[in-house]
Formats: sequence, structure tokens, C-alpha cells
Amino acid sequence: MNWRRVHNILGLFIAVPFIFWTLSGFFFTLYPIETIRGAHLRADIPPMEASVFAPSLSLSEIEAKLDTRLIGAEPMLRLGKPVWKLQTEAGWSLHAADTGLPIDALNKDEARQIARFGLVPQMGTPIRIDWLAEDPPREYRGALPAWVLTYQQDGARVYIRADTGEIVTIRTRNWRIFDIFWRFH
Repeated sequence: MNWRRVHNILGLFIAVPFIFWTLSGFFFTLYPIETIRGAHLRADIPPMEASVFAPSLSLSEIEAKLDTRLIGAEPMLRLGKPVWKLQTEAGWSLHAADTGLPIDALNKDEARQIARFGLVPQMGTPIRIDWLAEDPPREYRGALPAWVLTYQQDGARVYIRADTGEIVTIRTRNWRIFDIFWRFH
């Protein structure tokens, strides 16, 4: 048995993971995690003022209209209109703040509008909009159904929950590289 050859092969098996570990570490230090997560692509939206959210129905009145027990509630704006984001035993849903009626899932045009207001102007218009109802890609672990808006800028994909209208996740080209490097690190 040639020990020099065994030594070289073992050295190769040990060196390759260390090289990937080092390269991935350099990548992690070059790009701040906020950039990887796409935070720089989100628009600066000021917090909602209490005067903007003036529901005509109280939460107890809305809860009386529900078929299930109310667990939590959060006031928010959806396309400029005040709504309640309600958490019940059945899950999350949106209800109009003035009537208490449930709001339907986003349609394609509403998803486009939410992205236009929720992202920086440099993003431009999406080159593709897809409905995601099952089998989400590995890069998205949020609730379904969702809208996926694909942009040329940074190879970004923006995931918007159809039930609440929230921009849940932004995945960029750098995020995908980060994800591959994370496996080696």
C-alpha cells in the first residue's frame, strides 16, 4: 500500500470541505443578512396612525359574527382601507373594519398593487405573476395560497399571502447563493 497516495486522497477529502467552508464564510461577511433577506427592497412604510384606523364595529361585534372563537386581532391597512387581521381557531382571515365582513383572497391586480406600494420603486414592474396553491418551492415556507411576483431586479421573487395581503418573503439571487453556501458552512 502506498501511504503517500492514501495521504494525498485523505488530504483532498479534508481540504475540499474546508475550502467550501472558507468561501461561504467570506460570502457571509461580504453581504449583510438584511441584504440577503431583501430588506433593502422593501419600501419604508410609516406605522399606521390610530386616527387612520377608526373601525365602526368593535371587535366584540365582529366576534359575534364569527363561527369560531377569536384568538387575536391586529389592525392593518390593505390597499389603503382599514381591516382587521383576525386569528381564530380556524386560522387567519381579514375582515372589513367598517362592516366586519370577511374579505376575499387577493386577486392578481391587488397583489400587483400591494407589491408596488410595499417595495422600493427601483423594482419596477414584475415580469411574471404566479398563483401558488400547492407544492411551494424550497425558498418559501409560508402559508398557502400565495402570489409569487418575479422581478428582473436582483432576480427577486416576492411572496404575498393571498389571505392577508402581506409581503411575507423576498428571495433574491444573493439569498439563493447564501442558501447553497449555508449547506456547506
